[in-house]
Amino acid sequence: MKSVCSFAFLFALSSLATLPMDFGSLEILGTSVAQASATQPVLNGILAAVQSQVSAGQIPVVLFDLDDTLFDSRSRTLPILLKFSSDPAMKARYPEETAVLSRLQLWDVHYDLATTLHVQGIDRADFSQQLSDFWTLHFFSNECENDHVIPLAPEYVRTLAQAGARIVYLTGRDRIRMGVGTRKALQGRGFPTRGLTLLLMKPNAQVADLEFKLSAFKWIGTQGKVVAVFENEPANLNAMKRAFPEAQSVFVDSIRSSRPEMPAAGTVWIRSFQ
Repeated sequence: MKSVCSFAFLFALSSLATLPMDFGSLEILGTSVAQASATQPVLNGILAAVQSQVSAGQIPVVLFDLDDTLFDSRSRTLPILLKFSSDPAMKARYPEETAVLSRLQLWDVHYDLATTLHVQGIDRADFSQQLSDFWTLHFFSNECENDHVIPLAPEYVRTLAQAGARIVYLTGRDRIRMGVGTRKALQGRGFPTRGLTLLLMKPNAQVADLEFKLSAFKWIGTQGKVVAVFENEPANLNAMKRAFPEAQSVFVDSIRSSRPEMPAAGTVWIRSFQ
């Protein structure tokens, strides 16, 4: 293990040797599918499960992805696109394309940059490449500090933590490029960052998101009984469901990749935490 980053108010893990891979990014921060109309019963049921485990003397664990599960990644992408569109050199070289970009609203932003451009009628390859390079540089960075939240996500996660849940943030973000911004975003938006809370980030960008999450599941299972898992990517969520079959799996139906996999049977769907 290369490093364990921590804040002054955080405590240390008793055994790091049990980690299944290099968690240089680990921090202790102190058969039908239900539809989104069932949000409150689902969330209340998970809270009740947490309370039941605490009453039984157990540590309940609730596992959350970050991007498009607790945070709206479109709120990071849109300013990047607008900044690119206002660059004088880009405006001079691509006047029509930058004009289109400058009018984008949040709801125009899709998961894939290519889809966003295609829907707007932009198909110029050299422009797309320039924009893609610019977006990659800024999106996978500490600019994530300014991300907006999925409605009422901080309030719900705080409620679980206050009830005694160990909150585990398991994200495909990597510590090197996004660690500082991620910590600031969690703290600044009011998410739990103390006590039993854990943040697990990829050690570097080369590790695939799903590979990283799969490697973490066994260790997470040693931290208490996992009662619920939240994800916006079906493939990741289904892997969580296989790892923790007794947990309630919750699909956050925000934006996601174009991979064809869908949430497994028994998964409940929500659009926000309202």
